[in-house]
Parts: sequence; structure tokens; C-alpha cells
Amino acid sequence: FFGIHFSNSSQSWIDGNQLQGFGQAEHQIGNGIHLWKCNHVTITNNTIKGHRDGIYFEFVTNTLITNNHSEHNIRYGLHFMFSHNNEYRENTFKNNGAGVAVMYTAGVKMIDNTFEHNWGSSSYGLLLKDIRDSFVSGNRFVENSVGIFMEGSSRIEFTGNTFARNGYAIRLQSSCDGNTFKQNNFSGNTFDMATNGSLV
Repeated sequence: FFGIHFSNSSQSWIDGNQLQGFGQAEHQIGNGIHLWKCNHVTITNNTIKGHRDGIYFEFVTNTLITNNHSEHNIRYGLHFMFSHNNEYRENTFKNNGAGVAVMYTAGVKMIDNTFEHNWGSSSYGLLLKDIRDSFVSGNRFVENSVGIFMEGSSRIEFTGNTFARNGYAIRLQSSCDGNTFKQNNFSGNTFDMATNGSLV
């Protein structure tokens, strides 16, 4: 049901695995790499395909996820909640049901990742929901329905990201505040940025 499942673990290393699932619906299969209540884990050089979520974290801290390839998963390429002070670097999330979801979390660093071709009526490259004090830099958002969708998120710095050929590059809800956008590149998007708020 799960590819790799860690619970109440620390100081662990998950490296160089090929995980292939064959579920046709979310209830038929678990996650490729599933961590619950773990800390100080390194996840690197893995390929995850065909699961519910490629990588799933809940209550996971101080963990590095680098150089993984998560593709054709039913729900999210990466999904994490209540997981603080983690770093995601140089991963590829491609052709997943709804890209990557980051929820109820602080102190996240997402650097030099690729979010590509996550299409659908409720799909996006990256969902940020109730996130604070985080850093998103040097990422590529290419051909997603929405590159980044933000809700209830505060004090995030977006620097040097590339948004190319997305429907919406960024959808910023009015529940967000204190976010900074610097030196990002926008090319060939239908809409570069949209919000449901106003300046008044």
C-alpha cells in the first residue's frame, strides 16, 4: 500500500529508490514515501510514480528532500502538513494530479525545484495554505494551470523564480499578507498575477 513508511523515526536516510505504484484511484493505494512524526531525515535521488501522493509528510521537522523525481501520482507530487523547518531542493514534480501542497507549516525552504505540467480544473504547481516565514527561490513553474496558489500565507519571500506558459502564474488570495516578490521572471503566461482583493 505504501512504498516506504517511517513513523516516529529520526536520523534516517532514504536514497536511490525506484517506487512504482499502479493505483487508479486515491483509495486504492497509499503514498510512495510516507513520513509521520519524524525528524532529521534525508530523502534524495528517488523516483516515485503512480502513488496517491509521491511524498507525504505529517509532523516532520528538520528534513532535507533533494534531487527526487515525483511524476504521475494520483493526487500530489509532494504533500506536507504541520511540518516545520524543512528544505526541498532540486526536485522535479511533473504531471501529478494537483502538483505540490504545503499546509499549516512554517520555516519552509523550496529552492531550485521544477513544477511542470500539472494541469486540471483544480490543479496547480504549488499550493501554499496557511504558511508563514518561508522562502521560495530559483524554482521553475512551467505549463501548470496555476503556478502558485496562495491562501492565508504570510511573510514568504519569492526570489528569482521563473513562471513560463502557465494559465495563471500566481493567484494570491486576499487572506495573504506581508509577502515579498523580487526578481521573478514571467513569460508567456495567460495571467501573470491575479488576486481577489483590492488596494483600498
